Amino acid sequence: MISQQPSSASEFREENSWPTWFRLVQRQAWEEFLATPPPSALQEAWRFSNTRALELPELHRRADANHRKDAPSFLLEHSIGLTPETPCLVFANHTPIIQKTQRLSPLGLVMLPLQSAIHTHEELIRRYFMRQAAKLGSHKYAMWHKACLRNGVLIYVPPDTNVEIPVEIFSWLNGKGIALAPHTLIVCGENSCITVLEHFRSVSPEDGGFVCGISDVYLAAGARVTYAALQEWSTFTCALHLNSTLVSQNARATVFQANFGAGFLRSESFSQLTGSKARSLMLSLTSASGTQEIDQRTLQDHVAPDTSSDLLYHNTLDDSARAIFSGLIRVEPHAQKTDAYQKVRNLLLSDSAEANSMPGLEILADNVRCTHGATSGQINEEELFYMKTRGIPARVGRRLIAKGFLASVLERLEDEALRACFLNRLYDKE
Repeated sequence: MISQQPSSASEFREENSWPTWFRLVQRQAWEEFLATPPPSALQEAWRFSNTRALELPELHRRADANHRKDAPSFLLEHSIGLTPETPCLVFANHTPIIQKTQRLSPLGLVMLPLQSAIHTHEELIRRYFMRQAAKLGSHKYAMWHKACLRNGVLIYVPPDTNVEIPVEIFSWLNGKGIALAPHTLIVCGENSCITVLEHFRSVSPEDGGFVCGISDVYLAAGARVTYAALQEWSTFTCALHLNSTLVSQNARATVFQANFGAGFLRSESFSQLTGSKARSLMLSLTSASGTQEIDQRTLQDHVAPDTSSDLLYHNTLDDSARAIFSGLIRVEPHAQKTDAYQKVRNLLLSDSAEANSMPGLEILADNVRCTHGATSGQINEEELFYMKTRGIPARVGRRLIAKGFLASVLERLEDEALRACFLNRLYDKE
C-alpha cells in the first residue's frame, strides 16, 4: 500500500552496513529532503508537468517488502542484453544476484556493488559521490535518493585503459509498492575509454512503485565514455532518472536514453563541459502510449572555451500520451568558440497526444555558434499513401514510419553493438 510522505526526521532508518561517515551523509540528506517543499507546476522547472504523480509514493525504503521470492530464477534467464558473455551486474531491487565481472580484473577496472566498494574504494566514493547537485528541479528527490540509497554500482576505469567490451547493469524492480534508488557512479581516468549499458526493468507488468535513479559520469582529460540507458519500467511505476556528466579537456561523452516504460517519467540530464575541446553528445528516443507522461529537462553547460555539445531527442506519442521537453544551452562569459546544438522532435500519432517543448539559450559570450529547435507534427500522409500503393496496410505503415523516426536517432551511436541492441528492442515493441 502507498502511504503518505514521511514528515519526521525520526522516520529515518539507518542501514547498519554502511560506514559511519556515510550514515551521517544520509541522515543529513534525509533532513534536507524533509525541509524541501514538493514541486509545483507553478515553478518553471516543473512547468506543464503533472506534479500530482509525485504525491503518491511511499518515500520509505521498501525495496525488500512485497517482492516476489521466486524472481531470481526468472532474472537469471532474462538478464541478457548484448551477449551472454558480457560483463554485468544484476540487481533485484537493491540486492545483487548476479556478478559477472571476472573478465575485467586483468584490466584493473573496478566494477563493484556500492555496498562493497564503499569499504574497498572509500576515497573514490568520498570524492565523487553525488558531487553534482540536481540542478533541474528535482533536488528534493535527489536528497531522498541519497538518504534511501541501499546499493548501486561503482565503475572506475584507470588512466590509459581502453575497455573494448561494453559492460552492463540490470536494475530490476521486483514487487508492488516498491521504493527504489538505483545509483551508478562512473569515474574515468585520463585517456581511458568505456561503454556502459544500463537496463531498468520490472519483473512483472503488474509490479510498480516509485523509483529515483541517479547516474553520475566523470571524464578526466582525453577520456571517452558512452553511457546508454534502456528504461522499461512497468506502467505502474513513477520514475525519476537524474543524470549528470562532467567532461574535461579533450574528453568525449555520449549519453543515450531510450524510454519505453513508466506511467510517469521525469528525466533530467545535465552535461557540463569543463575543459577546452570537450565534446558532449546527448541522445534520446521515447515511445509513449496510453496515458504515459514523459517529462524531459536538459542543460548543456559550457564553462570552458572551444567546447561543443549536441542534443537530439525524438519522441513518438500515441493515444493520450504527453511529453514535456525543456532544454537550455548555457554559455559562460569566458566560454568563447562554443559550438552547441539542440533539437527535439515529436511525432504525434493520435489527436489526443500532447507535446510541449521549451528549448532555450542563455549565452554570455560573443563568439559562439548556438542553435536550437523543436518541432511537433503528425505522420506525413504522402508517405502513408506511398506505402498503401505498395500493399502495406495503413496501420502497419504508421507503425513503420514511427519506428523509422525513432531509429534515426540510433544512427548517431558509434558503438555498433549498442546500435544493434536498441534497434532490436525498437522493432520488437508492439
